[in-house]
Amino acid sequence: MCARAVTKLSRNILLAGVIPYLAIKHNAGANESFSLASLRKHTPTFVVGFVLASAARTLGDVAGFNASVPYWKDAFDFAGGTLSTTLLGTAMAAVGLSTRLSVLRGVGVKPFVCGAGGAIIVGGTALACCTALNLIL
Repeated sequence: MCARAVTKLSRNILLAGVIPYLAIKHNAGANESFSLASLRKHTPTFVVGFVLASAARTLGDVAGFNASVPYWKDAFDFAGGTLSTTLLGTAMAAVGLSTRLSVLRGVGVKPFVCGAGGAIIVGGTALACCTALNLIL
C-alpha cells in the first residue's frame, strides 16, 4: 500500500477519536460529564460508519478473504470506488441545492476571502514542491 493511503487512513482513524472528544469538551460547560451516553450523543454517524467499514475491511484482509472469497476485494472496491463517488456526488448536490443565497450574503465576503487565500497558499506550496522535485529529480 502506498504511503499516501496509509497516511490518509491513519489521519482519518485518529479523527474518529478526536471528533467525539472535542464535541464533549465543547459541551463541558453544560455540566455534562464524559460517559458512554455522551459519547453516543456527540459521535457523528459517519464516524461510526467509517470505523465499522475500516474494521470490516481490515478483518477481511487479515483473515485472508482476498484469497478464499473471490468477490471480497471486488465488493470493497465497488463500495470504496463507484458507490462512494456516487454518494459523495449526491451529498454535494444536496448541500448545494439546500444552500440559500440570502444566507451567503449574510455571512459576508470574509470567509470566502479566507478560503481563497488558503487555497492559494496550499496550491502555491504544492506548485513550489513539484517544481523543486522536478529540478532535483
